[in-house]
Amino acid sequence: MVDQLPKPETSPEPMGSPADCGPTLPIGLQLAEPPGRLLKLSLQVAPLIVGRANDDEHTEQPQLDLSDFGALECGVSRLHAAFTCDGEFTYVQDLDSSNGTRINGFKIAPLRNYRLRNNDELELGSLRVTVRLGRHLA
Repeated sequence: MVDQLPKPETSPEPMGSPADCGPTLPIGLQLAEPPGRLLKLSLQVAPLIVGRANDDEHTEQPQLDLSDFGALECGVSRLHAAFTCDGEFTYVQDLDSSNGTRINGFKIAPLRNYRLRNNDELELGSLRVTVRLGRHLA
């Protein structure tokens, strides 16, 4: 079951738990700084965890390390957020990060899935990215 799309002036609604992706779902994260830099990802294995890598090889590492993009200075946690999909929709979940995650300016509750839409602005701490989904990656 999928909740109705929230109106732009309302906060995003948490969603149920999506299953692992069947087909590959492309997603892009366009960084605000440096302008125009687009990180293209494929959600083949769910969840895809983003954050900051660390030197301790005995701790879990994110699949997408944002350290080269000012993650430490922007307050991105080591395991900050997870992206999942259900074959049709893409979701983000804050992994109880220190500085939180926002979608279009609204802080989301940790450990709950929120549906992402093309052109959503996502803030991981204060690191801003714009979400590009599927055919909008070109």
